[in-house]
Amino acid sequence: MRRVDDVREGRLEGAAVAAAVAAGFLLRLAYARYAYCSTFDTATVGLMGLNILRGERPLFFYGQRYFGSLEAWLAAGIFRWLGPSEESLALAAILPSLVWIWATWRLVRQWAGPAAGVAAAWLLAVPSWIVLHYTTGTYGGYPIAFLMGTIALWLCLRIRDLDGVALRWHAAAAAISAGLAIWTHPISAAWLLPGAALLAEWGWRWRRSPRRLLPLLASTPLFVAASLPHWVAAKDVAARPEVARWALQPAQILANLRGL
Repeated sequence: MRRVDDVREGRLEGAAVAAAVAAGFLLRLAYARYAYCSTFDTATVGLMGLNILRGERPLFFYGQRYFGSLEAWLAAGIFRWLGPSEESLALAAILPSLVWIWATWRLVRQWAGPAAGVAAAWLLAVPSWIVLHYTTGTYGGYPIAFLMGTIALWLCLRIRDLDGVALRWHAAAAAISAGLAIWTHPISAAWLLPGAALLAEWGWRWRRSPRRLLPLLASTPLFVAASLPHWVAAKDVAARPEVARWALQPAQILANLRGL
């Protein structure tokens, strides 16, 4: 009887999450169609997508050496499939945001249980206006950074209970996700720093167990490789005094803290 109840609860949970993803998609599609207008930033991603189809291979958002180009590559694929338009450009932000809803459900479920996971999924599916805006407009990759950071943190949380092949695969996937997240945008540190703290804790617990510690250490080169464009470009950005003056202004820091 308990097994039947578990199956029924699992189906209800799956249906609730599927409904959240569907609601998130319809809301963002309506926003893109009726209440959204492309801006200089979003149109830049569209231009990059078109240029990719013409043979260009950008690693960063034009003029922004801390913003990876994954969203533009996704836009290029969508343009090839649906043709260029404001609506198809918006899909480059909308589609990753839908997977982000799913990934957040998995993360919060792992941490706090099924009910909390479903609640988290619905909070992202029908979000505040600023989350809705930045998961509909292509501002350079925010939804992808959120998604990759969430996946990395979820995998770091799961690693605690794993061993053998499963541990190796999870460690590798977490490293690649974290690398792609930090390359896409440093805002992903909101997920990556807690993930790094978890890995540090697991590593300390396993310091006398090479079988479990070595997969964590062996995944480090994967993180470096996935995030390499960011670190190479960061040197150029840090060398520009006007960037440092803007980024380190107390008012700018306080504004970001309030937003966070």
